[in-house]
Amino acid sequence: MNTYKEIIKANGERYCGNHSWWSKYAFHYTDITNAVSIINSGTLYSRSKSTEKHLMHNDNASCQVIDMSPNGVTDYVRFYFRPLTPTQYHNEGYKHPNVRYSNDLHANVPLPIFFLFDLQLLLEDPNTLFSEKSQAGIYTPELLSGILNFEKMNFSAIYADGPMSNPEEDKKYRHAEILYPEKYAIENSLRFILVRNEIDKMTLMHCLRKENPTTLEKFKSIIRTCKEYLFELNGLYISSVTYYKNKLHIVFNDVMQRRNYARNYSGSLYDLQYDAVIKWGKKGKIIDQLYATNKFNYLDLLGLTCNLPSVQSANTLELEFRVEGDLICDIDIPISETEIF
Repeated sequence: MNTYKEIIKANGERYCGNHSWWSKYAFHYTDITNAVSIINSGTLYSRSKSTEKHLMHNDNASCQVIDMSPNGVTDYVRFYFRPLTPTQYHNEGYKHPNVRYSNDLHANVPLPIFFLFDLQLLLEDPNTLFSEKSQAGIYTPELLSGILNFEKMNFSAIYADGPMSNPEEDKKYRHAEILYPEKYAIENSLRFILVRNEIDKMTLMHCLRKENPTTLEKFKSIIRTCKEYLFELNGLYISSVTYYKNKLHIVFNDVMQRRNYARNYSGSLYDLQYDAVIKWGKKGKIIDQLYATNKFNYLDLLGLTCNLPSVQSANTLELEFRVEGDLICDIDIPISETEIF
């Protein structure tokens, strides 16, 4: 009989193409607000436990899909075998409310974070179960355990990439799950915490620093930007921030990525509101701040430039940027020199 290690290695070689590393991990995907809570607590909770403890700040998934799922499913912590699921395609990055999946406002992950767990270690835990297809929806497949059942799974369909020949069936396989009852201590098998770019990394680290500097020190070595095939990049996000000579310039991702996704939907998109809070600091204390708000077109926004006043004694600048209340960026910038991210 093959071991989990041998099956995982073979899956990477046979079914994952140029991203063979996928097969080594179990993927948990969430918004930054939930990620900070997970890291601080050191625990992944099931949806029912998170709701009970008031820990879920961003709902991530479509309520319509959740409402159709059997109640028992929400009692498990849920992982995917792969990234780039159909759900991620629809909710990754800030999406205009008019282009969210099934018009569900909850189907939105403005700043996505991936937790990557060692799949072998997770599967070797006797409490771990898995499912060849998604557990979301009315008709759910049997929950399985053990090496023999794991080896029989249709990994060719689970790890398939690109266009789907039979979308309704293929989506279920691409949402194949690993499930763990109630709660899971992330240190048991956590290997990486991955983000889209340096702005997202700085935002996550800044949020953790504000909540608990000790926790940041514990996990910062595994918080990394991912250059591999992991993110869809089809929602709105900030790609870089430049500050020089009292001028702050914010650059957003390529508008074509947003436009291509929005083609799936009809109708015009109303203007959205951004809110920016800029704080000048010295030795860790806020000495001045400025608040700015305005409307913008979701499909056309390329960048924003702000001429800021000079605060002579300040040595840091904090930028917190939100779209319709959702956090997009929260970073500290040294203001003694040019900083480009």
